[in-house]
Amino acid sequence: MAKIHHKAMIDINGKPTRFTLADLAMYHILRIRQSKGEFFSIQKVGKFYGEGQSGGRAVENVAREVENQLIEQMGIEKYQRQVTEYIENYIEKHNLDWKKVK
Repeated sequence: MAKIHHKAMIDINGKPTRFTLADLAMYHILRIRQSKGEFFSIQKVGKFYGEGQSGGRAVENVAREVENQLIEQMGIEKYQRQVTEYIENYIEKHNLDWKKVK
């Protein structure tokens, strides 16, 4: 797996918070799992958590902002390739059935 060097800085409650491509890839993995029927009461991206509907919305907004910054840094093709690679490696490492989570 490629080393992940790209980072996004988001201001959360007045505190600059760093997010990586790996943080966003893990957010996408949880979203994929939710689409397959696993639901979590707490959503997260990096170290930012939210609970319930409003907390989930806040996490989704942060994830969008992180994604936009990373795409701006990397370009859409490189971003998509690296996120996909991270997700595929995670699935392989944890012996998940790709057909169940894709």
